[in-house]
Amino acid sequence: MENEFSPKLIYDGQELKAKIQEAAEKVINEYDANAGWIVSVVHNEQTIFSKAYGYADIENKILNSEINTAYSIASTGKQLCAAAFLQNWELQGRPFDELKTRDLNDVLAELEELSPEFSIRFRLDDRGFHEPVTVWNLLTHTAGLEDSYVNMFADIGEDLSRFKLDPRLFNRMHLIDDSCSVRVYPPNVVHSYSNSGYVIIGYLLELLARKSYPDALRETIFNPMAMNGSTACPSYEKDAIHQKSLLPDSDPAKIVLAKPHKHIKKKDGTTKVQPLPDKENCNTIVYAPGSSVLTCPDMNKWMIMLLNRGYYQGKQILLPNTIHYMIDKQFSPFSLSQSAFNCGLRAESKMEYGNLEVLGHGGGLPGFLTDEILIPQFKMGIFVSTNAGIAKGIREIGDSIMEGIFKSFSPQQQDLFVKKPNLIKDTSKFNLKQYAGCYSVTRGMESHYTSILWKVFAPEIKLRASIDKQHLIDSKGNKYYPVEQVMQQNNVSFLFEAGPKKEDKKEKIAQKYAGISIKSLGPKQTDYYLFSPAGVFRKRKWHERAIIHRSLLAFVLGGSFVQLGYSGMKYALEEKLSNWPKASALATGVAACIFAFPTILGIHISTCSFTQAIARRLPLGAKSALRVSQLGLIVLGWTTASTLDQSAGVQDTVAVLNSTLFTGFLMYWSLRLRPKF
Repeated sequence: MENEFSPKLIYDGQELKAKIQEAAEKVINEYDANAGWIVSVVHNEQTIFSKAYGYADIENKILNSEINTAYSIASTGKQLCAAAFLQNWELQGRPFDELKTRDLNDVLAELEELSPEFSIRFRLDDRGFHEPVTVWNLLTHTAGLEDSYVNMFADIGEDLSRFKLDPRLFNRMHLIDDSCSVRVYPPNVVHSYSNSGYVIIGYLLELLARKSYPDALRETIFNPMAMNGSTACPSYEKDAIHQKSLLPDSDPAKIVLAKPHKHIKKKDGTTKVQPLPDKENCNTIVYAPGSSVLTCPDMNKWMIMLLNRGYYQGKQILLPNTIHYMIDKQFSPFSLSQSAFNCGLRAESKMEYGNLEVLGHGGGLPGFLTDEILIPQFKMGIFVSTNAGIAKGIREIGDSIMEGIFKSFSPQQQDLFVKKPNLIKDTSKFNLKQYAGCYSVTRGMESHYTSILWKVFAPEIKLRASIDKQHLIDSKGNKYYPVEQVMQQNNVSFLFEAGPKKEDKKEKIAQKYAGISIKSLGPKQTDYYLFSPAGVFRKRKWHERAIIHRSLLAFVLGGSFVQLGYSGMKYALEEKLSNWPKASALATGVAACIFAFPTILGIHISTCSFTQAIARRLPLGAKSALRVSQLGLIVLGWTTASTLDQSAGVQDTVAVLNSTLFTGFLMYWSLRLRPKF
């Protein structure tokens, strides 16, 4: 039975408003009273709570206003970018299947040919990966791109000419080239959050709409909904946002752009808010990933429209396919304690509220933080924003409001929210053994080097099938029971529920699902995991290699520290280093060698960048071999290039050949030349 929530169960006028205010101020009162906050809650087609706290500009004593203060919503604005792109795609009658199946570079080539005046001739480098990236991958953060902030910010007062802005539009050729060319995962493997992907989506939107990014948002989203206090890239707006009136012409109130501040904790435990120094501030030039600025009433309109599946005040704003790909569940997350992404919106399950499915997106820029929570099940939206840089308080307010609302429900009303997965009692229909193996934890926000290091140290879970073949067991005795089959990014997976920890216990999952009873809010006791047989072999293989790499790494670093101490004593006793400059030079050189292994790991070379990689990385790798334990370094260099290579087929062969060349050179350099400091 699908859970439905009647408006009559929630909407109770002043009583509900008082509960929301109490929940919000419970958190807000913990901080400096000057801190700027905006809190709003919408339900159905109404704003049921909206209030501003503190200052929009503490230096000039300008108070916050829930009516005419505009806030930078940072990455929360990615949903605006996604909606505008999908809407323009749908308006032009383009098939949505192409978003999932067509190579991004083919789409770029076609659109650039149709809109040459906006073209910068950008193509995504394959970096040795055979699988093409699609537009769908960019929209859902499954492209495997590095998350980069290169050239996305500028200091206040800085000459922006270095950004080479085209006067006709707001895209930046060098930004796209610098921040969007590094792939660290194959597509459709993990959800790896990437601002870079949305830089490309913004560029695609400009090509589709044949307008600059701010103009495309204004025409597609802002104007149809009379969001008159909203814009994008305000640093470049000729008609500055504060010159526009949100209220009727007879009212003198104008839009005020909130200024960023920072939150300082004093020694006595109290807090203080002060303006963010210019050197820590930045202009809003982050383009499509996070340049949108909205007032609270405009954000409320946007949430109401999403919750009503594209309609606002009876008018259709977003077309059916566009709203479907934003609102409806597109992926199952790797773990239900994590989140996945629809197009522009985060999707997650609130375990403490009966696996209640919520949407939303957070965002942050220097001084600004936002959080949006959408609950489509009963058409409620929560928006919280601050210009005081208080990261902890942002999510606490949203959670506090949800808790305050849910606690006011009767037990019968609470049960409407509970969504219990169906425990599979007969496991004979699928081979439980195929899920046995070693799994490693994945995470987003990866860069090339951090993804490599994370693989070496990533938490792992090794699973085996139970004797009765009814569940999986990890090395600590924790049980995992299959509960339902799901589609995991085009792969069939099974959802498993963590059960009793001790294998000898005969308890079954007859207990209530952890935290799903709204009546007993508290820490969850149960978690859910997705295991796919498609990835078991690869992960089991990596598990074995990870042990080798950790051992080699310990050997290399341990040998380096021993050599450092030995060399220091030797030179001190022989008085070969008679002054501090020479001693410092030696210590610095040895220390650099100790920390040079990420560069050696970074020898991950693909055919398209072979020459550049050799020119850039090999000399440093060769120099580091002079003081690091040579044998360990050679073995480490030999194994990493093939083991950590993300590509397949011919690229593996290329990686091995590159490794051979690299290690051969190191051996020749170390054993024959043996240069001395």
